[in-house]
Amino acid sequence: MSRTIKKAAGTSLVLANNNFTLTKTSLSMKEGTTLAEWEAMFIKLLEVEGSVQWWLGDHLRLGQITYEEAVSIKLSVPDGEDNLKYATLRNYKWVSDAIPVSWRQDTLGWQIHERIAALPEKMRKDTLKLAAKEEWSYRKARKWVRDWKIKERQMNPPPIPDGKYSVIYADPQWEPTNRSTN
Repeated sequence: MSRTIKKAAGTSLVLANNNFTLTKTSLSMKEGTTLAEWEAMFIKLLEVEGSVQWWLGDHLRLGQITYEEAVSIKLSVPDGEDNLKYATLRNYKWVSDAIPVSWRQDTLGWQIHERIAALPEKMRKDTLKLAAKEEWSYRKARKWVRDWKIKERQMNPPPIPDGKYSVIYADPQWEPTNRSTN
């Protein structure tokens, strides 16, 4: 069963504490807020920024488990507003499925977890621990996973298919050069 989930028109997210008010499209600060309070709020916002992908992925994963139906979600929003594409949500869920909560590393960003999720299951937990210990950047995680895949393909190349098959092989008999017709 496929469902379409629509954002309710006219609704607005509002979160507030003593010094800050957050809406769907803004943050405001009360006059008299100290630098320490501003810094504490900044840290909280940075933590939330790296958590939304997990929350959405886990929400979809838990929805699928709880309601025992394939979760196929398409967010429809009023014209002119950005929306999360189905593939993005599917990717969040895929990473949440691939990386159990107990393996997730608070010191690593979601995108690093996403890269490591592409490894075989038996390697993910230890690779996440290594990445956290060595404080990998996204670039380092991407390179490590890419290098591992190259090495794996070299060590375990795919088998050559049996039997006959058609191949067209084109090999020019001359050295390609930039020839002018003038």
